[in-house]
Amino acid sequence: MTTTQLVGAFTEVALPFIKRKIAEKRNEQSPPATNSSIKAKNDVKPKDRAEQNWLERVRAEVELPTYDLFTDYAEMVIQFGHVVLFSTAWPLAVSRF
Repeated sequence: MTTTQLVGAFTEVALPFIKRKIAEKRNEQSPPATNSSIKAKNDVKPKDRAEQNWLERVRAEVELPTYDLFTDYAEMVIQFGHVVLFSTAWPLAVSRF
């Protein structure tokens, strides 16, 4: 159960972080886009640097995969099931020793 939780935590927290850093490195190494492709991609002209940063963040979030709640709920149900099933067996197992 602990191993499953560690693997789950790694795949939910560390793996997306690592993937994001790799994607950022790839984007830094790619050649800069031409002005015509930037104009075609960015229809909205930002007024200041803060708005430009916000638009870049929104565009990056739009490209993310859709968030599915089913996997999170399934994980919580499985953990609850383990606790309910094994909480009754644990006192019996400990009292034997």
